[in-house]
Amino acid sequence: MSKITVREEKNCLNCGNPNVEERFCPKCGQENVESHQSFKSLAVHFFEDFTHYDNAFWKTIKYLLFHPARLTKEYLDGKRKNFVPPVKLYIFISFVTFLLPSFVPEKDYENKSGVVEVSLDSDAKKSPDFLELLNKINSIKELDSIQKALPKKQKIDVFRYWLVKNELERGKKKEYSEEMMERMGELYYHSIPKALFLYLPIFGFWLWLFHGKKRWYFYDHSIFTLHYFAFILLTLTLSITVFDRMISFIPPIYDSVSIASGWLTSLWIIAYFFIAHKRMYKESGVVSFFKAGFLFFINTLCFLALMLWFLYYAWINVE
Repeated sequence: MSKITVREEKNCLNCGNPNVEERFCPKCGQENVESHQSFKSLAVHFFEDFTHYDNAFWKTIKYLLFHPARLTKEYLDGKRKNFVPPVKLYIFISFVTFLLPSFVPEKDYENKSGVVEVSLDSDAKKSPDFLELLNKINSIKELDSIQKALPKKQKIDVFRYWLVKNELERGKKKEYSEEMMERMGELYYHSIPKALFLYLPIFGFWLWLFHGKKRWYFYDHSIFTLHYFAFILLTLTLSITVFDRMISFIPPIYDSVSIASGWLTSLWIIAYFFIAHKRMYKESGVVSFFKAGFLFFINTLCFLALMLWFLYYAWINVE
């Protein structure tokens, strides 16, 4: 527990109430504590305020991770005192997602400095490396000639072709390296919370569109969406930032365990939505399954389009 100094004076600094006998003002609820405190005290006080120290935070996280839709149902039923509010929860998890990678070490196996120096042979019967395309091709005509020369199964995929062509049209002012690709990946990864936040109302709109307007308000769908997106962020953070980096220090098992962890995380995110949808909207199994399936499919397509935009943004801004 933090050592917060309670003021000896009995007047509230916020509302002016002269009769503050306890730690909190009975009129406005503000703590009657010294306004000048150390940074450590303020930091600890913030964490205490967020978690309440009455298990509200940990109960919220438990329900969020392992009990699909239960947190949403409890909140909509009016049982709100025992849980962290949805918006506050989402902002906190977004903050942790952004900050945590700086504190969790990662084993680095590769030499990531310097430009990859390889000659590009347009007659080679293999698809060229992406950095080769970026650094060795100087015109769209050269890019097209290489694309035509490659066998059908080894041609440059549409997205890589578009990126290289776009870079050539912009004048190709950068010399790309593995280090730059890594920075672009980090920039893209940190854009996920932003993309999820921007997509929140769209996800809620699709839910509103497919469920009874008289029974469910847009507010209900919004709370469901906030909790589901908070779950996605927290799950990805625990899987990628924490677990994946921890096992990176065990080279013999890293590749296989990392792949398995990625698949399990993806499956749980999908399964969680189907289970949460069934429990939240209480429709028959078949109806709920097909609705959830279509909603997941259409939202995946829309969100991928948004993420492609963020990828392009990271691409043109990487230095």
